[in-house]
This record gives sequence, structure tokens and C-alpha cells, in this order.
Amino acid sequence: MKAPGRSMIAVRGGRLTAAALALAACLGVSGCGALRYAGYLAAPELPRKNVPAEFTGLDGHRVAIVIFADPRVQYEYPQARLTVASVIRAEMNARLKNVSVTDVAKVCQYQNDHVNWETLEKSELAKQFGVDYILYVTLVEYTTREVGSIDLYRGRITAECGLYQAGVSDPEGRVWHCDRLAVLYPETAPAGVPGESDRAVREEAERLLADALVKKFYDHKEAVK
Repeated sequence: MKAPGRSMIAVRGGRLTAAALALAACLGVSGCGALRYAGYLAAPELPRKNVPAEFTGLDGHRVAIVIFADPRVQYEYPQARLTVASVIRAEMNARLKNVSVTDVAKVCQYQNDHVNWETLEKSELAKQFGVDYILYVTLVEYTTREVGSIDLYRGRITAECGLYQAGVSDPEGRVWHCDRLAVLYPETAPAGVPGESDRAVREEAERLLADALVKKFYDHKEAVK
């Protein structure tokens, strides 16, 4: 077999050098994020299973998302109700094509104007917003700081969720519920993520919550663990 010429070696060497430089640049800009992405590309694809929707009755209907957050959460994260509802609405609009979701700013404004709104039955809230269903999400836990740390960020959101039908009194009007929906970002970093902003961690945790919640209403696939 003829040995590769110097030019071929140079070409190969150039390609390797370019790849090395590209990887170095990626790592220099993105740090651990680039390593995680490289690991994701190299990892074998996990088998997936079909997961049916837990509730399929939203098709063709109007829904209002109502977020309840206790005073502590509202004090530390005054925009939490609005941002959580906005991300859930965006996910519903993307995944549930024949569902109309009320403007979340309208709902939040109603909450701000009526301090005792949480005492109303869900059927009354549905009447106020002119919808067929109320998706009621209670933020049991909402934080972006790692436990015991003042400078490490880690998003934790735990929620209780229920879907209530208009025109039917509580509790009979509750047609679907999830007692505990919890997300954690980043999941595999027990010490938190130094250097990542509070906003970035919060946004990703909210996105994970919205993804997990809206999947309850459409058929999808999940990796087999």
C-alpha cells in the first residue's frame, strides 16, 4: 500500500487542527455548556415510549391560566405569576393547536385588582374570564437559589395543578389534577451553578415546568429510563 503523501498528511492535519480550534473556541465561549452539548451528541439515543394524554377534553375550548403564589414567593419574585403563566401559555399555543388561551396579563391584572380573588370558586373565575376551563396552578415551591448558598443558582419549582370546568361548582368541577409537579434546573449539579444569572435559571426552570404540565394534555413520547 502506498504511504500517504505529505500533502495528504497536511490536509488531514489541517482538518484536525481546525476541529481542535473550533472545539477550543466553543469551550472558550460556552464553557460547561459546550461540554454538555458535546456529551449529548455523543450519547446513545435512549428508547422511547408512547405516553397518552391524561386529559383530552381541551380541544376546541377556551382556557384561562390562573397562578396562585403565596406572599413569600410574591415578595421575592413579584413577576412569578406573570412569567410562569406566560411560559405555560406559549407552550399550550405551540402544542395544542385548537385551544384558545386567555391573555395572561388580563388574568394577572384581575388578580391585582381583586385582592380576595382566590376565595372565588373556579367556576366564578371562568365566568369572569369568559372561558370553558380554568387551569389553576399553585406554586408550592419557587426559588432560584441553591439551598444554603447565597451565590449559587438552582431553579426549583413545585406546583399543584388542577383543571376546572366552567359552570360546575367545586370540587365536582375539577376534571383533572396533578398533586405534585416538580422540576429542577440544573438537575445534575448538586452544588448549583456559579456564574449563571438568576434570570437564566428561572427562565429554564419555568420552561421545564410548562413542558411537563402541557404534556398532560397531548399524546407524546418519553425516553424509557
